[in-house]
Amino acid sequence: MLKADKRKAEMTKNTISFKRSKGFTLVEMVPVMLVVGIMAVVTGPQIVSSLQSFKLNAAAGQMLADVRYARELALSRHATYGIEINQAGNYYQIFSLSGNTKTVLTDPLTRKPMTVDFDLLPEYSGVTFGTVDFCQSGGCAAVDLRFDSFGVPADSAGSTMASSATAQISAGGTTRTLTINEQTAFSEIV
Repeated sequence: MLKADKRKAEMTKNTISFKRSKGFTLVEMVPVMLVVGIMAVVTGPQIVSSLQSFKLNAAAGQMLADVRYARELALSRHATYGIEINQAGNYYQIFSLSGNTKTVLTDPLTRKPMTVDFDLLPEYSGVTFGTVDFCQSGGCAAVDLRFDSFGVPADSAGSTMASSATAQISAGGTTRTLTINEQTAFSEIV
């Protein structure tokens, strides 16, 4: 009988300690939820802004790499390559030119057309084109920049650029500008 009483006493002791460790009370939870809510309200817009900035910088970097790739192809293959921007469709393509025929290039890694659509790709969603000036005289509606076999930039008519070519992209109120120097074809994002 002694063992049964001892066991009963242990069970009662465990039950009491179990009842004491139920969890948090409502009074304890309300201040914690209030602090978490305030932190979310304060940091939420900054997180969204940072995300848009990240997407814009990624899109600008991709576009810069593609322009440089088109120029490198022109130099290495002694042919005409370029970039065509479709502002209405919010995309650009890298192409080769043979006579008057443009052919969109195939990405050597993905085996897909080298078309970057800011609306279809989630990593660039919210990025849009602004002003695009790929004209020899500046300020025209042409959205096609070509590199000849010497890597010299030219407009869609084949005229050598007289001023830098530019293309703006923006997201969340921030703008980045791709600039291609008319003499050296040096490309950069500012």
